[in-house]
Amino acid sequence: EGLDFEIATKVDYLTPNLAIPCFVMFISKIFPVEIHKIPIRLVLYPTLFIASIVILFPAKVYTNTMQITEIIILFASVYSIFVIIRGVTNKREGAKSFLFGFFILFLIIINDILFNNQIIRTGLYTPLGLFIFIFSQGFLLSIRFSNAFVTSENLTIVLEKNNKELSDLKDNLELKVSERTLELEKERKVADDARKWAVVEKGIAEIAEKEAETEREKSEKLL
Repeated sequence: EGLDFEIATKVDYLTPNLAIPCFVMFISKIFPVEIHKIPIRLVLYPTLFIASIVILFPAKVYTNTMQITEIIILFASVYSIFVIIRGVTNKREGAKSFLFGFFILFLIIINDILFNNQIIRTGLYTPLGLFIFIFSQGFLLSIRFSNAFVTSENLTIVLEKNNKELSDLKDNLELKVSERTLELEKERKVADDARKWAVVEKGIAEIAEKEAETEREKSEKLL
């Protein structure tokens, strides 16, 4: 039973310290332009260090780290809200639904931290906050999928149009090449006929010149 209690306690303390850096990295993928590397490191390194303490040391050591973890959670949550608001300002796709879901989760996180520290007596509502946040993410993913589908359809139409224009251009080019080939054949034929006529005319001129020479010689003999 002692071993089971130790394992359960380690899981309870490991869960937030591993979930926080994963969530911050998730935010950095959704809003890469709005987030900065330094706040990511301020969240990532301490939580991983605390997680290593939880794994390596007994409960009497790592149970003193919960308040530090809660401070890191608050810092990460506030900074995440700042990043998401910047995303809304920059008109990022689905940023408003993301902000709504995370803001509800942020309020529930504050409630649970205050409840764990016995400041208020409301109860733990983290599962509800996660459900609302995941639902908002599903809505965001559906919007992105819909937009991606519309973009794909538009690209398909543009591609088909470009292919048709390319096919028409190819057909026109082949037609022009064929017409030009016929023109060149006609010009070559005309040139060949002209050369033949030039040879004939040259032959006739030579014959006429020879006959004229013969007549001239006969005239000279008669004289």
